[in-house]
Amino acid sequence: MDSSGPLAGGLAQALPAGAQVLLFLPNTPGWARAFFAVLAAGLQPILVDPRQSIDDLEARLATSRPALIVTLDIGTVLDKLLRLLPLFPQVQVRLARFAAELPFPRNLLFPLLRGGGLANVPDDPRFARIEALEAVPPDSSDAWQGPLIMPQGKVSQSDLAADIALLKAQATADDRWLLAAPLASRAGLTALFAALDAGSTLLLNPRLDPSSLEKLARQGRVTRRIE
Repeated sequence: MDSSGPLAGGLAQALPAGAQVLLFLPNTPGWARAFFAVLAAGLQPILVDPRQSIDDLEARLATSRPALIVTLDIGTVLDKLLRLLPLFPQVQVRLARFAAELPFPRNLLFPLLRGGGLANVPDDPRFARIEALEAVPPDSSDAWQGPLIMPQGKVSQSDLAADIALLKAQATADDRWLLAAPLASRAGLTALFAALDAGSTLLLNPRLDPSSLEKLARQGRVTRRIE
């Protein structure tokens, strides 16, 4: 695939069908766009929570064989990924711009960057910039052959569909849900698909610590918290 530019357009041509793509991303709108782009290309997403410890991530990914990793240029996320890269010596990495994930309220941006900051593309030929994580229609998920590989194990399409149907049955278009779990979790995926289907608003925060979530709940007129 090209060394820079949109993600979805080149995935199907660049990687063989069923190839694994590791999404090493916090909760942002770009997570959803990358997830649907991978599914639309007929590839297998590997979902992790980058907040986990290095030891837990190493154990979780020890048997994975991703051909591509998608991540963000946040120092705290990228530093952790660099420590994991020896597990995947041949992998390619695409680095999306966190700035492109705005609009976030600026007062939510700065707490995210405490102790980190934005990072440049590492001086490594395996890394290249993604200029845009473009939207792909959610119904492209019918390319998914499942099960999904998730931090808590594998989940089948049928089990996830049952969770989505249950949550959607309780939803209205006026709902505003606060996601207090990683998108890379059964609860996160259930909330994402149900909100898209029901027309509800799903509030995302890259930080999932209690103070950040409470602040977003106060500002976001939340009708339901999902965790």
